[in-house]
Amino acid sequence: MKPHRIRPAMFAVLPAVLLGACVDELFTTTVSFGADASATIELEMDISGECSGSGGREDEHGVTRWTKTALGDGEAGTCRIDVTWEGDLISLAGMRRDTIAECGADHDHCDPDELDLSLSIRIESAVFDAGPARMSREQLLALTARATTGPATLFELDRTTPLPLELGADPAVEAQLRAAYLVAGSLPVTASGSLELSMADVRRLQEGSSTGVLTISLASKLAGSIEAHL
Repeated sequence: MKPHRIRPAMFAVLPAVLLGACVDELFTTTVSFGADASATIELEMDISGECSGSGGREDEHGVTRWTKTALGDGEAGTCRIDVTWEGDLISLAGMRRDTIAECGADHDHCDPDELDLSLSIRIESAVFDAGPARMSREQLLALTARATTGPATLFELDRTTPLPLELGADPAVEAQLRAAYLVAGSLPVTASGSLELSMADVRRLQEGSSTGVLTISLASKLAGSIEAHL
C-alpha cells in the first residue's frame, strides 16, 4: 500500500477579548488545521498455481500476508483467499510540526499537546484487480474487509455494503490519532480481507497476472484546533 501523506492547510479565526482599560490587551485565537486527502488500502496476494499455501511480502509501506484455501471439488470448487496488511495510513508529523510552529518555540502562545483532533472517512469503492482484469464486488462469490487502528475499528464492509459509505468521527479512533500526533508519528492500521472466487475465475485471472489486489479507495478529512494567546 502507498499511503498519501496529509499536509494540513492552516487557517485562523481571531476573536479579541479586551480586558478593561489596560494598556496590554490579551487576544485569544482559535487556530484550526485541516486537510482533505485520498488514499487507498491495497491488499495484494498471490493467485498463481493451485489454491493452497501461504505467503507474504514486506516493503516500506508495511507487511502483507495471505493464505489460499480450496473449497469444494477441484475445478468445480472455489478458492478462498484471506489477506492482512499492517502499516501506516496517515502521517501526523506535518500537523505536529505546524502546531509547534504556531505555538512558538517556548510555547508562548499555546501548548501543542492540547490540539484537538478528529478524522472522518468515506469509503468510495472496493474492487479486485489482477493485471488488466477487474472484478467488481458483485462479481465475487464472497467478500469481507475491515481495518482497525489499535482497538478501534476504522471501517467494515462486505460484498453488499452500499458505497460510498460515510464514517463519522469515532472517539476510539481519535485516541489513536492523538497518540500518533504526540510523537509526530503515523496512524498504525491493520487491514484484513477475505474473498472467494470460482476456480474458473481464478484460471481466467491467472492468464493476465500472478498477483491479485483488493483495492479499497478512501477519502479522509483530518482536522485539528487549538486555543492560542497572542
